[in-house]
Amino acid sequence: MKRFKTLLAGLVVTLFSLQTQGQLTITANSGSISCDTPSYCMDVVADGFNDISIFQFSLSYDSTYWNFDSVINSFHGNLAFAEASTGEVNFSWFEFPVMTSLPPGSVLFSLCLAPTGLTGTTPVDFIDGANTPIQIADGSGMLLNPGLDYFLVDASVDISDSVNPVILCPADTTIMAPSGSAVMDIGPAVATDNCFLSSLDYNISGATATSGSGDASGEMFNEGTSTITYTGVDASSNNSSCVFDVELINTTDDSTFQFIPNVTIDCDLGIVELCVAANNFEDIIGLQTPILWDTAALTYQFSSVHLPPTSSIAEGGVANGIMAFIFSAGPSLPSGLTIPDGDTMFCSTFDINIEPVSTTSPLFNFMDIPGLPISVNEGEPFIILPENYEFIDSSPPVLTNCPTDTTIVVSDGSCETAFTWVDPTITDDCDANPILTSSHVNGSIFTEGSTLVTFTATDQAGNTSTCDFVVTVTEDVDPEIDCPNDTVIISLVPMVVNGISASATDSCSIPSLSYTLGG
Repeated sequence: MKRFKTLLAGLVVTLFSLQTQGQLTITANSGSISCDTPSYCMDVVADGFNDISIFQFSLSYDSTYWNFDSVINSFHGNLAFAEASTGEVNFSWFEFPVMTSLPPGSVLFSLCLAPTGLTGTTPVDFIDGANTPIQIADGSGMLLNPGLDYFLVDASVDISDSVNPVILCPADTTIMAPSGSAVMDIGPAVATDNCFLSSLDYNISGATATSGSGDASGEMFNEGTSTITYTGVDASSNNSSCVFDVELINTTDDSTFQFIPNVTIDCDLGIVELCVAANNFEDIIGLQTPILWDTAALTYQFSSVHLPPTSSIAEGGVANGIMAFIFSAGPSLPSGLTIPDGDTMFCSTFDINIEPVSTTSPLFNFMDIPGLPISVNEGEPFIILPENYEFIDSSPPVLTNCPTDTTIVVSDGSCETAFTWVDPTITDDCDANPILTSSHVNGSIFTEGSTLVTFTATDQAGNTSTCDFVVTVTEDVDPEIDCPNDTVIISLVPMVVNGISASATDSCSIPSLSYTLGG
C-alpha cells in the first residue's frame, strides 16, 4: 500500500488505498515539420487511462529550437499548466476522489511550440519539474509505480529546411575613381531565409580578386570590371547566389591628387622629413587638407611650405597628431595656380620615437576631421593617395673589446683545461638591447690544440656582426720512450736484425718515433 499526499483547499489529506490494476501509457507524439512552420502542436495521448484521479509532470524542450506558444485541446477543465522556466512547462490535473477513464488514444492536451528557425532533431521529454515531480494516482489516491503501472514516452521532432535562401544583388554599377580606391557606395545584397540565414559571403573576380563576409562595400577595386558574387547559406546548408558587376573607371589622369612618396629612413638618423607632393594640380585657387599621424611613432618639430603666394600650416593640434595645410591663390592668381606633377607642396619634420621595423608603416595619413574637411576649389575632383614609409635599420651592431688570442700551457698531463674570458661589448645605433651569442660557453673546457671562439651580435632588424679569438692549449710534459736492452748477435754481415724496436707514449698525443744507427 502507498501513500499520496496532496493539498486541497488548505487541507492536507492523507489517503491510503490498494493499487489499481492495469497499465497506463502517456505518449508525447513525435513528428516532422518544416522550420518555417508557425507553430507545431504536439498531442500528448493516453492509453490505459482507467480510474485515474490525479497526474502531474513537466515537459522539457530545447529553447534554442523552440519558443513556448500555447496549450490547447485540454481533455478536462481542471488541467492546469504553467511555463515554469524557459524550456519547461508544468502540467497538473486533480480530480480526486472522482475517477476518470478515457478511451485508448485519447488526447490529454496538445503542447504548441513555435520553431526558432534552427534545424535538426530535438527531443521533448517528460521530466520531474521543480514543483511538479512526476506523480500519477488512481481513484483511491494510490500512487502508480513508474515502469510497472505506467509508462511515459518522450517525443522527438525533426525540423527540416529544404528551401534555399533568397538573395537580391544591387544593379550593375559604374564608379569614377582612381584605380585601387575603396568603393563605398556599391549597395549591399539583400538576403533572407524562410528560417535562419547562417552566412552571407562575397567573392570578387575579374579586375579585382578578393573575398569576404557581409557587405563588399569598402573593398579596394582596380580599374576595369569586377564581378561580385554574393552567396547566402542557411542553417541546413541550402544556398543561393546572385551576381553583379562593378566597373571602375580610372579618374587619376583627370583629378588633382596629393601623395607622400614612399620613403626609406635609416633609424640612426633619429629624424625624418616627410614631404607631400601633388599631381594634376591645375588652376587651383584654394586647398585645405588635414594631416594625422601616430604620436607614439612621430613627434612633430616644424614644417616648411612651398606653394606661392599664400600657404601655411595650422599647427594648433600637433600635440595630438593633427595639423592642416592651407593654400590660397589670392588675388594675384585669379585663374588659380598650376604646378608640375610631383612638385612638393609642403614638408614636415618629425622626431622618430619607434624601434625600426622591417615592413612599411602607414603612420602619416590624410583624413577629414570635423570642422576641417579636405577640400579643393576649382579643378577636377580631389583624390587622396596616402603612401607609406619604411623605417629600417641597415647598420649592424658594433663589437668592441673582443678577447685576444690566448695560449694556455698545461703541466699536469691532463691535456685539457677550462678557460674563462670577458665577453666583448656590443652597441647598436637603433636597438638598445642587441643580442650576443657565442660559439662556446664562457668557461668551456678546451683540449690540446687551437680552437676558434666566435661571437655574433644581432639586432632586432636581423643585422649581425662577429669577432673571434683563438684558444691554444699546449702541454710541457716530455713523452716517455721504452728502449730494448743491448743485444749481441754473431752472424755474417750485413744482416737484418729483428726484435729491437722501441715504443714511446705521451699524455696528450701520439708521439712520433725516429732512430739513428751509429758505431
